[in-house]
Amino acid sequence: MTTIEDFTPAQPSGSDGIANILNMLLRRRYLIIGIVVVCTALTTLVTSYLKPLYRVELNLLIDPHNAQVNDVQTLATQTGFFDANLIRNQIAVLWSEDLIREVVTTLDLQDTPDFRPTVSRYFRALSPDNPMDRPLIWLRSFVSNIVSSGHKDAAPESPDAKINAAITRYLGQISILNDGHSYVLTLHVNASDPALAVKIANAHARAYLEHQIASKERSVKDANASVSSELDALAAKLKASEEALRAFRESAAISSSDSPTAVSQQIGEMTSQLTGLRSQVSDKEVRLHALQTLLDEPGVSSGNAGSFVISPAYDRLRAKEQDLLQQQAEVHATYGDAYPKLTQIRLELVDTQAQLRAEIGRMVKAATVELSAIRSQEDQLVGAIRTARSGVEHQESAAPNLHFLEAEVDANKTVYTAFLTRVRQLTAQEALQQPDGRIIGEAIMPTHPYFPNAPLIIAGGFVGSLVAALGLALLMGFASRGFDTLAQVEKACDAPGLGIIPLVRKPIRRAGMHGQIAAMPRSHYAERVRMIRNSLALAVNGRRHGQVILLTSSLPEEGKTSCAVSLSASLVSAGRKTLLIDADLRKPGVGRILGADPQQPGLGDLLEAKATIDEVIQVDARTGLHFIAADRASLTAQDHIDFDLIPDFFDAVRDRYDYIFIDSPPLIAVSDTLWLARLADAVIFLVRWQRTPRAAVRATIQKLRDTGTAVTGVLLTCVDINKAGSLTPNDFDYYLKDISKYYASS
Repeated sequence: MTTIEDFTPAQPSGSDGIANILNMLLRRRYLIIGIVVVCTALTTLVTSYLKPLYRVELNLLIDPHNAQVNDVQTLATQTGFFDANLIRNQIAVLWSEDLIREVVTTLDLQDTPDFRPTVSRYFRALSPDNPMDRPLIWLRSFVSNIVSSGHKDAAPESPDAKINAAITRYLGQISILNDGHSYVLTLHVNASDPALAVKIANAHARAYLEHQIASKERSVKDANASVSSELDALAAKLKASEEALRAFRESAAISSSDSPTAVSQQIGEMTSQLTGLRSQVSDKEVRLHALQTLLDEPGVSSGNAGSFVISPAYDRLRAKEQDLLQQQAEVHATYGDAYPKLTQIRLELVDTQAQLRAEIGRMVKAATVELSAIRSQEDQLVGAIRTARSGVEHQESAAPNLHFLEAEVDANKTVYTAFLTRVRQLTAQEALQQPDGRIIGEAIMPTHPYFPNAPLIIAGGFVGSLVAALGLALLMGFASRGFDTLAQVEKACDAPGLGIIPLVRKPIRRAGMHGQIAAMPRSHYAERVRMIRNSLALAVNGRRHGQVILLTSSLPEEGKTSCAVSLSASLVSAGRKTLLIDADLRKPGVGRILGADPQQPGLGDLLEAKATIDEVIQVDARTGLHFIAADRASLTAQDHIDFDLIPDFFDAVRDRYDYIFIDSPPLIAVSDTLWLARLADAVIFLVRWQRTPRAAVRATIQKLRDTGTAVTGVLLTCVDINKAGSLTPNDFDYYLKDISKYYASS
C-alpha cells in the first residue's frame, strides 16, 4: 500500500547539492556576466590611465672598519662582528630630512611634475587632445568647481612649501633595505622617468657620502681647535715655569741644585749625556736628511729611507701606491692606454702620491722639531755643565727651591709634550678623512616599468569581479525571501511535494491554460498537471469517491485558481466526475476563466438559500467540467454568510462526483479558509516560485496546525522552467532539456 511517506523527498546527495549551487548560479548568469564585464572593463580603463613607474636600485657598502683612528692601539681593537645598530644609524641618516632636502634643492625636484602634490602619483596626466580624456577632464573640472565653490582662492604656494611638499612626495618614492646580515644597503627609487630615477639615486648616494666626510671633518676640526687651545695655555705655563727657574738660577748664581759631590758626579753624568745627545743629534740629522731627500726627490726608492720612516699611515699609503702601480701596469698591458679604468687608476695613484708627500712632509716637520729639541737640550746641557762647575757653593743653600722649580718645569713639559702629540695625530687624521661607505652597485637605467603590470591587474580585476559576482549570486540565492525549489517548500511546510506548475507565457495564458489539457494533451504543461493529478490521487485514495480537496495559499495571485481549473480539467479528461467550487467570494476567478453565465446564481446564492445545488452548477462546454462560480452579487451579503449549509452541501455532492475541488481565498487575507479546511478531505498548499515570502508560508502553516488541519501536499507554482536554477536534480522538470523533444508541439 502506498502511503504519504512514499512521497517525502529524499535528502539531496553531495552531487545534487553541487548541482543546486550550479543551477543557482546559472539562473543568475546574466547578473554574473554583467558584473564581470563591467568590472573588467572598469579595471581595463583604470589600468590604461595608470602612470608607468620605473624602479632604480643602487647598493651602498658601509665599511665600519675604515681607518679613522688616532693610534695603533685603537686600530688593534677593531673587530669584524656585525653591528646592527650601525646599520640602523646609517639608514636613519639616509632617511634624514636634511639629506633629502639637499637632494631636492640640488636637483630642483620641487619644480618636477612627479614631486608636485597636485599631480597624481599613480595616474597619468589627462590630455585635452585625447578624445577619451575629455570626459574625464570635464568631470574633474565639474567636481573641482563644486568642491571649491564658496571657498576663497588659495594663496600662491611659497618656495619653502613647495620644497616641503616635494620632500613628502620624495619620501614616498624611495625605500632603503638591508638583509640584516651584511653591511650592504639597497636604495630603491621610483619615478615615471627612468633617467630622473637614476639621477635621484646617484645624487642621494653622493650626498650621503659627502655628509659623512663633512661630519667627520667638523668633528676633527672641533677636537683640533679644542686641543690646540689647551696646548697654547700649556705652552705659556711651561714658558713661565722655565722663566722662573732661569731667574732663580741667575739670582742665586747657581747652575745645579745638587751637593758639590753630587754636582761633580752630575757633571760626569751630564758629560756622558752630552755625548749621547750629540750621537742622537747626528742620528736625527741623518734621518732628517733622508726624509728631506725622500720629500724633494719623490722618484727615489723608499728602500733607502725605510729605516727612518716609522709611520703606519705612510706604510698603508705606500702599499696602496704599489697596488695601484701594479694595477696600472696590468691594465695597461691588457687593455692599452685608452682603457677608461686606467684613467681612474691614475687619478687614484696621483691622489695617493699626494697623500704620501703630505705624510712625508709631516714627518720632516716632526723630525725638524725633534732635532731642534735635542740641539736645545745639548746647548742646555753644555751650559749646565759650565754653571755646575762654578756654582757648587751656591747650590747648597738654594737646592730646595731649585728642585721645586725644576720639578714644575718637568711636569709642565710632560703635559705639553702629550698634548703636542695629540695635535699632530689630529692634524694627520684631518688630512686622511674618508667616508664609511662606498657605492658598490651603480644605478642602471631600467628599460621597462615595474608598474603597472596590465595583464596581471586586468586578470586580477576579472578574477576578483568573478568571485564577487559569484558570491553575490549565491548570497542572493541563499538570502532569497521566496522559494526556489520544491524541496525548500517541502521542508518549510513539512509536507510532501506533489509537483510544480510551470510558468505559462502570456499568449498561451490568454487562450486559457486549462484549454491545453484538452487541446494539447501531450504538452509539457498538461503532462505536469497529470503528474500532480496522479500524485494527488495517490495521496487521497482513502476513499474512491467524493474526495473534497481544498486548494489554498498564503497570499493572492499565487496561481491557485489556474491550478484548480487545470487539475479539475485534467481529472475530467481522465473520466473522473469533478466539481470545482469557487469559494473566494471577494475576488472570484473560476467563473471568469471558464466563461460562467453571469445571470446564473452562484455560491453566494446557495449559501443564502436563494438557489438550489442544481441551479448553481454550470458546465464548461470546452472541457465538460462542472463548476460553481462565486457571483459578485453576493458580495454585499458576504459578511452575513455562515457556512451551516456547507456540510449538508458536501454530503449531497459527494455521491455525485469523484472529486470536489474548492478554490479558497488566501488564508492570510480571509479566515473563511480555516472553516473550509476542516470540511476538506485533503488540503493542498500552493506557493508561488520566488515570490511568496517564507515568513508568510511559515505563518500560514502554523495557523493551519493551530486549527488542527494537516497539509496533504504542496505545489510550487509559476516556475520558469527555462531558468534551470529554479529546479533541483530531484525535480522531474530539471531534465526538461533532455526530454523536450518527447513532447508534441500540439
